[in-house]
This record gives sequence, C-alpha cells and structure tokens, in this order.
Amino acid sequence: MLRVILSISLLYFTIREFLIVIGMYKGPLLRQFERYGEQAKYSPILNLSILLIVFVPVLLILLAESAITFLLLVILFIPSMHLYRYLRHQVWRFPGIMFAYPVWCHELVNRATREERRRVAYMWLRLPYRTRLTYNASDQRFYQWVDQVLVTIT
Repeated sequence: MLRVILSISLLYFTIREFLIVIGMYKGPLLRQFERYGEQAKYSPILNLSILLIVFVPVLLILLAESAITFLLLVILFIPSMHLYRYLRHQVWRFPGIMFAYPVWCHELVNRATREERRRVAYMWLRLPYRTRLTYNASDQRFYQWVDQVLVTIT
C-alpha cells in the first residue's frame, strides 16, 4: 500500500513539473516573483529530471516484487546519485539551459518591471481556481489578463 501511495505521489509531482516545463502550469513560477529582494532561482528542468530518476525505480518495484528487482534498484541507485550530482553541477555551469523557462515567463519578464511582476504574482493568488485553469491553458488570455493588471497598477 505504501508503494502505491509513493508511486501516485511521484507521478503527481512528475506530471506537475512536466506541465511547468511546457508552460501549462504557471503558479510555481509566478510565486518566484512574489518575493522581495533577490529573485530565487527555480529550475523546472532539474526538478523534472530528479523526479524521473526517482520515478523509474519506484515503477520497477511496482511491476515486479522479487529479489532481482531489489538488486536492480541497488545497482541503479549509485548511477542515479551520480547523475543527480552531475545535474546539480550543470545547473550553475549552464544556467541558460537549466533555468530555461517557458515562453510566457520570458514574455512577462520583458513586459513588466520587477515591482509589476510582483503585483501580477499577488493578483494571481486572488484569482479563482477555474480562472487560473483558463489562464494556464491559454497564453494569449494570460497575456490579456497581465495587460489588464499592469494597466490597473500604473
């Protein structure tokens, strides 16, 4: 039962990070704009790769319950930890790739100042859930909403 709960939660977070990478889930990236001071770095590609590294062994455990599967997991654990360390190092070596944000985020950074992005992020929190789903699904509607927010704060 614990393995099923673990695999469902890993699947949820993997799908969530995938949606962030392709630009269909805007909340976590907008939360980065809320903070005062230096903007925090968020790497959706690194998070997605780490979750996939963890998800594959859990999926193997679910498919076959045997000593061979356990041995295979132990063998896969060491290279996956090295891959994790390698990816963490590559984040700072190649920030253009690992901090690659969706197009809507680059557009927002180009359109608005830091203070305006912060206000857009706070307004995002006040939106109803269904409205957020609409803006997550359509970048054009999201841009129209951002323009409306920017007009009201100036």
